[in-house]
Amino acid sequence: MNIQTKITKGQVEIINDVPLIKKGDKVGASEANLLKRLDIMPFSYGLTIEAVYDNGSIYDLSMLDITEEDIISKFRNAVRNVACISLATGYPTIASLPHSIIRGYKNVLAISLGTDYKIPQVEKLLNAAASAPAPTGGSGGKPEKAAPAAKEEKKEEKKEEQEDEDMGFGLFD
Repeated sequence: MNIQTKITKGQVEIINDVPLIKKGDKVGASEANLLKRLDIMPFSYGLTIEAVYDNGSIYDLSMLDITEEDIISKFRNAVRNVACISLATGYPTIASLPHSIIRGYKNVLAISLGTDYKIPQVEKLLNAAASAPAPTGGSGGKPEKAAPAAKEEKKEEKKEEQEDEDMGFGLFD
C-alpha cells in the first residue's frame, strides 16, 4: 500500500498520516486487514435521514433545516397577517389592539389640534415639538430660496379662505 513505516521498540509506526478510506468508499480486503492489524475500528453504523413521512405527506430533508430566526420570522408574519385581517374587518384581537389604540390617539390628537380643545397629553406633545430643533434643509447651512415661495403660498391660501368665507357664510346668515 506504499505506506512509510518504521519500527520503534518492537512496534510498527506510520511516519505520515495516510488516508486509507474516504467517506462513501467501499472497504477492500487489504484495507480491512491493515486496519485489523493496527487495531483500528473506524466504522460506525447509523441511519441517514433522507425524507420525513407525516400523515401521508413526504417532506424533503431540507425541511428540517430551519433555524430559530426562521421560526421567529414566520411567527411575526403570521401575527402581522392576523392584525391586518382584524383591522380590515373591524374585529378586535390582541394583535390589532396596539394599532387600534394608536389610531384612536391620532384621531383625538387631530380633533384637539383642529378645534383648539386643550388636552394635557396634546399640550405635552406640542411643547416637545416646539422645543425641538428646527429641521435643516440639507443645504449645508446655506439659506434656502424656498422661503419666499412658502410665504406666497400662505398668502394665496388666506385669500382663498376669505373668498370661501364670503361665498359660504354671507349667503346663509
